[in-house]
Amino acid sequence: DAIKTHLPQIRNNLVMMFSNLDYASLTTAEGKQAIRDKALVEVQTILKEETGNTGAEAVYFTSFVMQ
Repeated sequence: DAIKTHLPQIRNNLVMMFSNLDYASLTTAEGKQAIRDKALVEVQTILKEETGNTGAEAVYFTSFVMQ
């Protein structure tokens, strides 16, 4: 429920983070894992600030589109 409540802020911060990435960092499995790790930290930071609880244990990408 906390993620749903704060989804606009989470989406905004993730979009801003993703927009600063370069193509080369996303072409390897290690690069994709690093992005997952950064996304998890971002989500946990927002939830900790807003609710006092990190609330998320993992982030998973169901699709990955690069332009």
